[in-house]
Amino acid sequence: MKRVLALVAVPALAIALAACGDGMMSEKEMKELEDADGRAFDKAFLEMMIEHHEGAVAMGRTEQASGQSPEAKQMADGIISSQSAEIAKMRDMLKKM
Repeated sequence: MKRVLALVAVPALAIALAACGDGMMSEKEMKELEDADGRAFDKAFLEMMIEHHEGAVAMGRTEQASGQSPEAKQMADGIISSQSAEIAKMRDMLKKM
């Protein structure tokens, strides 16, 4: 069973993360954030957090598609819901900047 999961779930997760980035910031991006201030900082922060949350949503969807644990699937539901709501809020904040 572990081999089947490795052959199916892991590639599915890799595809999901590649579709929107892995949600983790590079050292260069973190340095840019550290060097920013004011409105530029707020904008960079929101853009990076959106990318980070999109990675969490992609992982949650992969759990829904490939996972077996009811508890993990339930957690994925919550992650998808909460992170999607936060993405929408952050996008709205960016529009108002």
